[in-house]
Amino acid sequence: MKKILALTALTLVLVMAFAVPASAVKPADPTKAQNIDWHTVTGGDSDNVTSVLVPGHVMLNTPAGAVTMVINGVITLEPTTTYVVWIRQFTGYTGDFINSYLPLDYYALGSFVTDEYGAGEFHFNIASANLTSSTRNIQVAINTGPGIGATVAATTKYTSIQN
Repeated sequence: MKKILALTALTLVLVMAFAVPASAVKPADPTKAQNIDWHTVTGGDSDNVTSVLVPGHVMLNTPAGAVTMVINGVITLEPTTTYVVWIRQFTGYTGDFINSYLPLDYYALGSFVTDEYGAGEFHFNIASANLTSSTRNIQVAINTGPGIGATVAATTKYTSIQN
């Protein structure tokens, strides 16, 4: 009898777990998550993106809720070096940043250090309260620091994303 009660309770829990109303589940939208390649640049300028790829990628995802954009990146550059992550065309951004260049709506979100092999990674969550919902044509760039520095790798101009 105990086994029947336990199985009935387990079945009821599983049914309830999967009986979430359709409106509570965000539908999968492949246009909201994009994996974008890194490219070299010439002249230390993100306006001069070449067709030469740099190992790694940046993933842009725009989930619903308190976080409007997730920016994850992996890249291989010079070993044990500090780099700064910049995002362009971030009009209306009010969140944390370490530097900005407002004529291009460029914001330096933070920095990362590559390991002894040159591998580096970063992760930023952009809160909904800090970035209004809009379709944006953005570019992500990796610069030397401190200050504005020189761009060493960037995504192409521009990647359209709806947040």
